[in-house]
Amino acid sequence: MNPYIYLTLVECYSEASDPCANQVTQKWHYVYYSYEEWGRGYIGRRSSSVFPHLDPYMGSFTDKSFKPTDKIVLATFDSVEEAIAAEVVLHNYYKVECNPHFANQSRQTSSKFYCPMNLWNQLSPQQKFHRSEKISRALSSGGRGFYYKLTSPTGLIIVTLNLRKTCEEHNLHRGNLQKVLKGERRHSCGWTISQFQLP
Repeated sequence: MNPYIYLTLVECYSEASDPCANQVTQKWHYVYYSYEEWGRGYIGRRSSSVFPHLDPYMGSFTDKSFKPTDKIVLATFDSVEEAIAAEVVLHNYYKVECNPHFANQSRQTSSKFYCPMNLWNQLSPQQKFHRSEKISRALSSGGRGFYYKLTSPTGLIIVTLNLRKTCEEHNLHRGNLQKVLKGERRHSCGWTISQFQLP
């Protein structure tokens, strides 16, 4: 694996439940990084009935020259909305649609894929239909609204739709985080927070 990517991949974190204790779960929602050894990479999101680390899926890339050999599961999530939010953060951070290191030709948003017009025009009707289907699925899943991005004192990043639940899981004071949002405090126990609405 490219050591540069290994050292610089943004960490997205979620409290994933024990797979053995969660046998009733129908889908695993996760964000992954598939890559060519010493070559390019691809950041994607997947909902699968297979445990993420056993899932052979490498991505929905259309670049025929990209041939990934391995995959890293970056984070697992309780819902597809949280997985989409994490994927958006990574896509925006790395500008994957124009970054030559990545095989991604478009950038995920909460309700659609951003694709530069020159690349969109090169897609076949079948590829355009496939991307339209992804947009429909994202919209129907409720992947639109406000997200919270929390950063821990160690640099760990959490993207969540449910601030109350996240505060309970990490023993944080929600009132103090709200004050950080309003600009009344700089941080809460070293944690910072921002709120954003994805397009």
